[in-house]
Amino acid sequence: MEGKEGKEGKEGKEGKLNFMLIIIIAFLSMAVAFVVILLVMTGGNLKALGNKDSVHKEEKKVVEIDYKKAVGFSVPEMLINLKPGGKVEKSFIKIEVSILLEDKHFEEEFKKREFEVKDIIRSTFNGKTGDELEGTKIETMKEELLKKFKAMYKEPKEAHKVLKVYIPTSLIQ
Repeated sequence: MEGKEGKEGKEGKEGKLNFMLIIIIAFLSMAVAFVVILLVMTGGNLKALGNKDSVHKEEKKVVEIDYKKAVGFSVPEMLINLKPGGKVEKSFIKIEVSILLEDKHFEEEFKKREFEVKDIIRSTFNGKTGDELEGTKIETMKEELLKKFKAMYKEPKEAHKVLKVYIPTSLIQ
């Protein structure tokens, strides 16, 4: 009889070991799944977990500009009505915009979309009052225009070829 009890004792221990292995494997599987979900949510950037905004905002990168290859694209002076409001009921802006592009080849592609560029400039300024554009606020307009020009291109590699926006002249009346 003792032989049977010894045999059953070994089977009981093996059953407990198998059960423990199953629990450990299940736990490890859940841990791996959790890490994969975190990687997907943060785009592979686990440092983003500490900063809620960095998951959804793109990181600002310093763009190295090769001024030997870069070319400027000038939009002729435009006269744009501004949104009524502020100190003056009706006002307009006379503005010239220059866009720095990566190279001569991309300038040819950009020229094909000049009508779209002009429309972006017009609609961007048309939605602002004269008060909203006074002083240093024009700097934020350059950033807004740059984002909109980059958004014209679906491919990020193309969008990165739009380097900088300049506003050499502007007159608000």
